[in-house]
Amino acid sequence: MKVEFIVNADINDGRQIFIQESEFRKAKNNEEEYNSFAFATNCLFAFYGYPDDFINPDEYEKKLEYAKENTSLPDNPDYKAINEFADFLRFIHRQVAKSLAACHFLCL
Repeated sequence: MKVEFIVNADINDGRQIFIQESEFRKAKNNEEEYNSFAFATNCLFAFYGYPDDFINPDEYEKKLEYAKENTSLPDNPDYKAINEFADFLRFIHRQVAKSLAACHFLCL
């Protein structure tokens, strides 16, 4: 399962994981994918000082059901367009980070 660990001080305290919806759904019927997801949540919880915690199957099912009931995502999303957009956002993020690093360096 593809999981991204993101640090963004503007969101919560800056630590979160990002999992694409298509990756999140894979864990429903695939034990290996679920274990990968559980390990990622364990890493995140460990960062907060709770090394024995991870998302359990009941919590996963609740989040999956909530997403199904409270989102307007189609059953068959255009994954190519989604991935292209995600790549674009990652590119923009890298460019902004580089610009901020350069600005910080010049301001010293």
